[in-house]
Amino acid sequence: MRKALGIVALFIISALPALAQDTPVFEAGVGYQYRSFNYPSQQRLNMNGWQASADGNINHWLGVTADFDGTYKTFGGAAFSVYSYMAGPQVYPLRHHVLTPYFNILVGGAHIGARKCGGCNLGDTEFSWGGGGGIDLTVSRHFAIRLGQFEYERSGFFSAGTANNPYQNNFKVGAGILIRLGEK
Repeated sequence: MRKALGIVALFIISALPALAQDTPVFEAGVGYQYRSFNYPSQQRLNMNGWQASADGNINHWLGVTADFDGTYKTFGGAAFSVYSYMAGPQVYPLRHHVLTPYFNILVGGAHIGARKCGGCNLGDTEFSWGGGGGIDLTVSRHFAIRLGQFEYERSGFFSAGTANNPYQNNFKVGAGILIRLGEK
């Protein structure tokens, strides 16, 4: 029985390269985004919202991605919103397969707004950068599921900040679906 299981495992392992998919030329995705926002001199704000991305692949292991998201939270009588829009290189260390891990480094901007806070209407837009990675599951030639996306984001809202750290160290987690077009 052990030999039979070993032979089956060997066939499965040797067949994995056959599951490889051609690299898509373009991918677009939408999904859910959770952000743990580092609000100065307060607790972290747990924010929920959406995320969208567009990826153009240069070759089998390198692409360029644009990432957009918006998250929201009502806190202390105010309705906060944080939007970020960043772009940068995205690396696929194992190329595109059924399970496709990736890593990216992103730069761009972020905007925070507050409404319904006793008549206030506050907003600030600042430089932002971050990076992270995730893993996609190929469902078919043109569709994939983003099983998880984990990112660090640094923003510089509230320039006074705190004496020790005037920046926000934010963490984001997301999941969604991807549409893939073309093949390389």
